[in-house]
Amino acid sequence: MSIVSAVLRNRHLVSREIISLTPAHQSVPQLVPLSGRYLAVWFETRGEGAVTRRAILDGAGNRLTPVVETDGRAIAVESIGESALILTTTDYAKAVATQLDGNGEVLSTSSITTTEAAVVWAGTHYLVAWSAYDVHRRESSMFTSIITTAGTTTLPRRVEVSNLAERMSNSSPVLAFDGNNVLMAWTTSVDPEWPVIGPHAATSVAVLLSPSGTALQTVPAVVVADEWAGRQSLASSGAEFLLVTADIRGGGKIRATTIVPAATGLSVEKSRDLFLTASPSRRRSAAR
Repeated sequence: MSIVSAVLRNRHLVSREIISLTPAHQSVPQLVPLSGRYLAVWFETRGEGAVTRRAILDGAGNRLTPVVETDGRAIAVESIGESALILTTTDYAKAVATQLDGNGEVLSTSSITTTEAAVVWAGTHYLVAWSAYDVHRRESSMFTSIITTAGTTTLPRRVEVSNLAERMSNSSPVLAFDGNNVLMAWTTSVDPEWPVIGPHAATSVAVLLSPSGTALQTVPAVVVADEWAGRQSLASSGAEFLLVTADIRGGGKIRATTIVPAATGLSVEKSRDLFLTASPSRRRSAAR
């Protein structure tokens, strides 16, 4: 298989192969701007192992640097224009944060105890968020850590918010910075082995954080109360945040929800369906 870049030029799509690889399963490349060029990052799995590859491309899609390979699976990439940070899982419960300069050279590396995380530039530093199981509370909690441009990583800090019910499972955080604060959204659900009446099987919630990761609310706002709320992306225009969620079963609803910081907390607008597909069996029934 190969990773291919494509550029639209004079209404014609021009493709260039970045690198040819031996048979392996490759992820969708993540692409971020870097010093007027682009940093492409992807991982591939071979058997039980995984490697992350990266390369710098120009605006025409040409590879400008050799492809660099590191162990592990890239889970998040963030760029601040002149430098970038890549989070890569290397083994169980451990991720490596690698900062690159504008030429793709390594500035620093540090590690975090997690296998799933989100990262965002928070004005003066990177803020990383992830979920981890709390043995004492017997539930999973959200944590944050700061990574400075010098590569220093602060100790993990629990996001002090109340759960919607007992025995909650929290996962899949996403982050966005509006120039003042950071919004963190994640999915939360009741442990299926715990007989408690609570929110739906997978509910999307959000809380506003300071740039240092301190919760500015004690109770998270419910964004999408849907039993199949799952994969999601978050961004900010500076005036508001926009969260887009996808049905975790696949082939279902794609929803967009606007979230605006307010004096009393977060103002969550009604979710809008962007795309809705019926299952193949339903489409056949409708055709009849």
